[in-house]
Amino acid sequence: MKKALCAALAVLMALTLLPGCKKESGSLTADGKVKLLIGLPGGSGVTAMKVVDNFKAATADKYEVTTDETAWGDFTQKLQLQVAAKTGVTPVWFTDSMQAMTMGANGQVEDLMGWANSELDTSLYNQALFAIKDEAGHLWGVPHALNAAGVIINKDILEERGVAYPSEDWTWEQMLNMAAELTFTRADGSKVYGIDYLANITLGWLPFMSAVGVQPYKDNYQYSNLDDPKIVEAMEKYAAPIRAGHVMSGPEISALGGTAQAFSQGHIAMAIIQSSSIAQINNWTPDLNYDVMMLPIGWNGGRASIYVPNTWQIYSGAEDVVKDAAKDWLKYYLSEEAQMINASECPSGFPIMKAALDTIAESGRKPANIKAFYEGIDEYGQTLLENPSSAVSRSIVDAMTGDIKLNNDMDIAARVAEAHEDMVRTLDDFYER
Repeated sequence: MKKALCAALAVLMALTLLPGCKKESGSLTADGKVKLLIGLPGGSGVTAMKVVDNFKAATADKYEVTTDETAWGDFTQKLQLQVAAKTGVTPVWFTDSMQAMTMGANGQVEDLMGWANSELDTSLYNQALFAIKDEAGHLWGVPHALNAAGVIINKDILEERGVAYPSEDWTWEQMLNMAAELTFTRADGSKVYGIDYLANITLGWLPFMSAVGVQPYKDNYQYSNLDDPKIVEAMEKYAAPIRAGHVMSGPEISALGGTAQAFSQGHIAMAIIQSSSIAQINNWTPDLNYDVMMLPIGWNGGRASIYVPNTWQIYSGAEDVVKDAAKDWLKYYLSEEAQMINASECPSGFPIMKAALDTIAESGRKPANIKAFYEGIDEYGQTLLENPSSAVSRSIVDAMTGDIKLNNDMDIAARVAEAHEDMVRTLDDFYER
């Protein structure tokens, strides 16, 4: 894996240094229309294609619109190579927020702040419109969809155990105490686990760190904060339910097909999960008696509404006429018509227009309290600590948390100290380069 990564990086560096790279030409068709290729990684499984079809029809007199629907991972790899070589680059696409911030820092995409403020009525959207704004005020993209985190709860299991359904102002302490009460073995020998969460940023370490009031970076993400004692506190709180047996082991949950499947089958009473899993749960078990709550109030008295803003970006090296066409596409995608279509289909997440979100809450779609996924974004919204070093530094925290989850005997303080040393070296090297 390391050799493959090194080889890929070497190719990227070599392509970046090629002499005489120029911007592309040939942006017009024979009849004078602007060619606009839209990157749609994952195709219809991620994007509501009706939005694309409507845009094509409305702009057929001036744009020739085509799409690239390559699978997500393949699309990302191809895009990175194209951008490094400055040739064949898809002019507008969406990607994860981590890559979006990195590409912005590298000057590979357009700053959309001026465009957003002049072309959009920003009051119509929640704060996610500006999720990918850096410390200098550049806006490196606008949202494709919001994939938000919440806590799903099996109401039948609560009733079975005589545990009251929580109130909106519940706390992390209450949630983990509930997990203890909801971990039990039935008469038939089957076991129910009180809660499940992962080792990654969105559904694992960031929720726990935010609930304690700490994060792994400091000083504009340039230095490690893993030596803060609160990091150890957060990781001990993360590990406690696992070590107490309230969380199903990784191999067990993998055998069941993952968290969403295990929850649907009644093996888990509660789970921190992303909204994109709801469609699967409703499809597998349409009669499941469950609901969702916002992430609880933390030990620090604060709350985090964590969400992933997949992000539209425009290539900075595209010709001006293509950039203008791409901006027209983004303006349509963020229009009320398109946002309402996204609200009705939600293939990979929620829209960001407030009126469109209101229709989801009123749609009758399960779970009944579906708005808990997104209603806290304006007040408590938190994305994934996106920064230029994300691609090389975030994995250090993932690995640390994964080790803690897998090893009940691990010395947490020692493992955090080791991760801090790794983070210091990584950040020093990254910002030096």
